[in-house]
Amino acid sequence: MSVVSPEFLSAAESDALWQTFLPDDYQEMIGGSSESSARLDFSSKKELFFRLCNSPLLIDGGKKSFGWTKKAGRNVTC
Repeated sequence: MSVVSPEFLSAAESDALWQTFLPDDYQEMIGGSSESSARLDFSSKKELFFRLCNSPLLIDGGKKSFGWTKKAGRNVTC
């Protein structure tokens, strides 16, 4: 649909949309990460979402991990 409609593409790429997929406390979780890559600014919420899906972050001094599972549609902290 994004090929047919530039407006649809714009909406699909918007941070407002991707923000709805992230947990409310995602900034807190990322801030607690010991990984240097986590401290980098992500260019979009979409990029952050897929980063958390593909590679969970180590948090709480490496005692826990924080990520996102696309299948269940929720965050996972272990």
